[in-house]
Amino acid sequence: MNIDEISLVANVLFVKIHAITGWIIPENQVLAIFTEQFKLKMSESYSNCTVKEVEYAFRTYCGVVEDWGKNMNLGLIDKIMTLYLNDRLRASASEERLKSKPIEQKVMTDAQLLDWKRGITEIEYQQMRNGRRRQMSEIMKEMLVHDAFVTGSDQLVDFIVHCLNTGHPSLYEFEP
Repeated sequence: MNIDEISLVANVLFVKIHAITGWIIPENQVLAIFTEQFKLKMSESYSNCTVKEVEYAFRTYCGVVEDWGKNMNLGLIDKIMTLYLNDRLRASASEERLKSKPIEQKVMTDAQLLDWKRGITEIEYQQMRNGRRRQMSEIMKEMLVHDAFVTGSDQLVDFIVHCLNTGHPSLYEFEP
C-alpha cells in the first residue's frame, strides 16, 4: 500500500482493528495525530502489505497480543504486524526452497522394485509376529505368490498362520 491508499483506508482499518481486538480508537484530539502516525508507519514498515493482509494479520494474531481494552497505538499494531510478517517471511522462504530444489525422483529397476516389495513383506511379517498387524497388504500377498511361497491366493492365510505358529523369525529365511 502506498500513502494514498493508506489515507483512503486508515479509518476503516481502525474500526476493523477495534472490532477484532477491542482496542479503543483514540479520541478526537489524539485521533488526527494517531492517523498521521499510522499512515507513516504503514507506508514505512508495511507498504508491501495489502489491506486484506492487515485485516488477516489482526484476525490471526489478535489472540497473541493480550492488551484488550487498551487504547489503540502503534506499538500494539506493530506487535501484530511483526508476527504476521515473520510468518509470511518463513512461508515464502520455505516455498522458495521447495521451488529451487525439485524432488528428485528415482526410477527403480524391476529387480529393485521386487527387493523393495520383499522388504515391505518382511516388515509386515515382523509386525504380525509382534501383534501390530492383523492383515496382509496387497504387496505382501503379491510377493508370497511371486516368490512361490504359495501357489495361489487361497493358501496365503494358511501359510502365514503356519509361519507364525512355528515361530519362523523371517519369511525370507523360511524353508517350506
